[in-house]
Amino acid sequence: MAPILYRERLESWKTESEGIPGKQGDLRDDYLGSSLYKTLFTRRNGSTPNTTIGGLCVVYSGDLNYLMKGTLPDGLKITKPQDIARWSRNLPRLDQIVDSIGPTTSDTYLCVFEDSFFASLISNQLGLSQGELAKVFRDVSERSSEIVKKWLSLSTGRSIKFVPVYTSDIDDLLQEYVVRLAGEVGNQKILRAEKSKINMMYTYLWPALLKRAGYLQDENVLCCEPFQHFLEVALPSRNGYYGIDEFLEDNPWGYGKNSRFQTAGFVPMISLDGQTFARQTPYTESVNQANAKKKLVDSVQRGFNQPFPLNQNPIVKESVNLLFPFEDSRQLIRDVAEIEKEYKNARKGKGNGLIGCIAESSRVKNKFGGKIIAPLEELSSQIEDLYSRLSFIR
Repeated sequence: MAPILYRERLESWKTESEGIPGKQGDLRDDYLGSSLYKTLFTRRNGSTPNTTIGGLCVVYSGDLNYLMKGTLPDGLKITKPQDIARWSRNLPRLDQIVDSIGPTTSDTYLCVFEDSFFASLISNQLGLSQGELAKVFRDVSERSSEIVKKWLSLSTGRSIKFVPVYTSDIDDLLQEYVVRLAGEVGNQKILRAEKSKINMMYTYLWPALLKRAGYLQDENVLCCEPFQHFLEVALPSRNGYYGIDEFLEDNPWGYGKNSRFQTAGFVPMISLDGQTFARQTPYTESVNQANAKKKLVDSVQRGFNQPFPLNQNPIVKESVNLLFPFEDSRQLIRDVAEIEKEYKNARKGKGNGLIGCIAESSRVKNKFGGKIIAPLEELSSQIEDLYSRLSFIR
């Protein structure tokens, strides 16, 4: 049922973004900067936000599924916090960085790191010391903060002001504002749900909290994150993300009480096999600081050996994931798409008889396979350069 609801709500948001006057944003919004190329919907009121905000999940779903069962993604059993600390040295993953906050034309970015959320969640599940886990995830968050700042600076092409916020520093305020959220929506069940702190972060109460705590000067913000984050808090659910769907219907982002909380939802990184969002895969299958060089070599070898079809080429997939902010990279992606189009048209020609068909097919494949190598090589070099600049290859 949930995927159907997701699809229906997303389609309605996309339609609204494209033309309901006075209610929704415009997908041709210049403020979005390079995030425009991956944005599926906006909820904007026409004003210019002062800050772009987002957040980084310190443990992604593909890894959390293992940890909650008492094992690490590499298969080793968890017996003490130090086991998680050892594993976490390979964090952050690259998808955590890129999906944390979309690059816009803003000069100021704020990113929340949910370190205390995961310390509490895993401690309660496994019976481990919450204090020790808090130190582990704070360390991951601080390392990630530096890389997110670097990613935003590279992807926007300029110096930016970056404001990190760690939930461990504002736990008391978070609980206070969840109480206010429960009053807003008239649902006291929210007070018993840990995820309600996340719900609150998708309402006007979040920038109000941040301003009160001294992180923001103004509450007019654009939250630019993966589109499914917005779906999770806006859809009715009995699994923890519940209680504010009716509030959001009455106060859509950018309007009503949420008039200063504007949103843009973009497509997150896709796994290299193209089967799911990267966040759903364990760190062993995603690019991280322990395996980035090997992953790149494997992708390049497979991409060169079998360039077509492009939607299965790992070089192209990673280019779309990472290089969308850069115009020369976008042009290279358009170039390889045009080569594939020519290749498909050429394959429609027929040779004479069985042997003629096979021979002609081989000639066409060799011709266009050779033609596409140069742009694929350039894309690979740009990916390697970005890995290096973000300290994933040292």
